[in-house]
Amino acid sequence: MLDHAPRQLDLFIDTTSVTLVNGIISALKKKDSAQTRQLLKRLWDADPGNHQAGDLELLACAVERLHLPVEDVPFELGYLEQTLVPLASDKLSADSRDFLAPFWQRLLHALQDKAYDPEHPKLHASYPAIQLEAWNLVQQSIESEAEWSREPQLLRRYARACGHLQQELIATRCWFQLCWHFPDQADTIGREAEPLWRSRWQRFMDLDPELDSKDFPAWSLLERPGLARRLADKACMTNTEEPKDYRVTADLVMAGTAAVPAVDLIQQRRSLKDLNPKLFEHYLDRFGRQLTGPVYDS
Repeated sequence: MLDHAPRQLDLFIDTTSVTLVNGIISALKKKDSAQTRQLLKRLWDADPGNHQAGDLELLACAVERLHLPVEDVPFELGYLEQTLVPLASDKLSADSRDFLAPFWQRLLHALQDKAYDPEHPKLHASYPAIQLEAWNLVQQSIESEAEWSREPQLLRRYARACGHLQQELIATRCWFQLCWHFPDQADTIGREAEPLWRSRWQRFMDLDPELDSKDFPAWSLLERPGLARRLADKACMTNTEEPKDYRVTADLVMAGTAAVPAVDLIQQRRSLKDLNPKLFEHYLDRFGRQLTGPVYDS
């Protein structure tokens, strides 16, 4: 006769462990340290070799430290990103974001008065604010920095915040400035901008002939002519920051069906061709070669 007792004991331990692990996870989600500790002790007693116990212990310790002030900001950021975020994602799944929110809030508070340092771009209040998706706070923390638009990281973060707050024209201005002043980072538009702009960036990357990243703003006006008029009406751009080929492209696009003399259009087109031959080819492909000018759409 077979002895089933060991197998039955294993099944009992497995069932108990699963129940306790689920209870610990539920307590962690509620930030209930007392219940978490009580259930962890029972788990260690019932199943000392449980493969999840160590990770759950780390999460419990983190919750217990939430009320303490941040003394070493770089350490806390590294611990949060390298340990807590992956652990919470693994153990808490869809609830990880809510679990992590107080940790990002704690870091945000610690960074509230810290000036931006381009050598350590994450050590600025705008970074944890982005993780919290607190877009108004992202803007406020960046606006407190003098000449923030000269810092590509802040420019990108501000553009993202504007996109989420449906401030489309301001976001557009920021992305355009990124292309003109920091073209090596312009590809972040394809990852960080709103879906429409990410899609537009992908089309831009597939162009033939290829254009430089700094040409994305002018090409965008060809794709969406109404944008040129809206940007001009709101005075979103200044002549000092606009490249000349962008300005000429905008003028051509806005000419539309207005009674612009053919000789003026010829001169503008000649100017664009001299300034940027490849962009001029895309202009001709988009609007044709007639001299009446492109049809303006809103």
